[in-house]
Amino acid sequence: MDWNPMTHPYPGEEGSGCCHPIVGGGENLGCLLVRRVMPEALSFSESAQVRIFADLFGIALDNYRLRKERDREDRARRETEIAMRIQSELLLPHKPPPSPHWEIAQFVSARGMVAGDYQEACYDRDGNLIMAIIDVMGKGAAAAIFALMFRTALHVRLQTDCNLESFVTSFNNTLFQWLGGDTRFITCAMAKIDAARTSIEVINAGHCPSLLFKNNELVHQWHASGPPLGIFGDSHYQSERVPLAEIDTLLLVSDGVYEWFEEDNVWGWPQFVSFSKERLPSGPEIFWEALQTRIREAVPNQDALDDQTLLWWSQPSAAVLEKVTI
Repeated sequence: MDWNPMTHPYPGEEGSGCCHPIVGGGENLGCLLVRRVMPEALSFSESAQVRIFADLFGIALDNYRLRKERDREDRARRETEIAMRIQSELLLPHKPPPSPHWEIAQFVSARGMVAGDYQEACYDRDGNLIMAIIDVMGKGAAAAIFALMFRTALHVRLQTDCNLESFVTSFNNTLFQWLGGDTRFITCAMAKIDAARTSIEVINAGHCPSLLFKNNELVHQWHASGPPLGIFGDSHYQSERVPLAEIDTLLLVSDGVYEWFEEDNVWGWPQFVSFSKERLPSGPEIFWEALQTRIREAVPNQDALDDQTLLWWSQPSAAVLEKVTI
């Protein structure tokens, strides 16, 4: 039989060899095994060469791992920078011009560099006041882009007839087609006060309830009339109107204002409603600061919280309003 050193050991012998661990970054990445088909054992210098090669191999693997991690970190940093720029330049809420007929206050406490919440208060071409609050699933650049999509669609619609039901339904259908079955979605609550100041109309798409108060008492809650936007393409959403004379305060919030743990229990929606009844007379700024203080006392680790957003609308009492009008 012809001897092939690539496939058979030296005739009549088992050969020799050695092995050496491959270590990189303090971790055992594997083992380098060398077998010699010749009968002579590996010399000390040859064994040292195997050890040196294994060490160099480990260094190369560790450098490759570090380079991949740096690439991921660089991509994440660039993505965060883009999202922060979108949020600071294109999603910065603009408070509408002051009105003698109502007060609007907007608050947000983001738990990261880029929030998933967004709110808006503006007028359409007919002078109707439009308010909206959304919560995009997730954070970062994707959430900022989704919020920008919503804001762009809203302001395009403001140039025509801003019918809440039509806008929410059409935006949902378009978002569903774009996502193509992806699991991302947007929850949304919108309110519209007509220019004649006769009624308030609210629509809710998978968002937490909107609250209406009169004389510090809860008179109405708007619950979701359909699922979050982007999940189903055939969803329909229904708005509801209430005479403006029957209310004096509207609160649009995101779930971060009440879904936080106090000891082992979620603070929860009923507690937030009770808190609102008690704190409404103090006004929006004191209300918000009291809520933040309450949360800080219960949750020292603020990183464990979700974004918290509040849009406050209120109108003065009938006596004050009559005096302003005269």
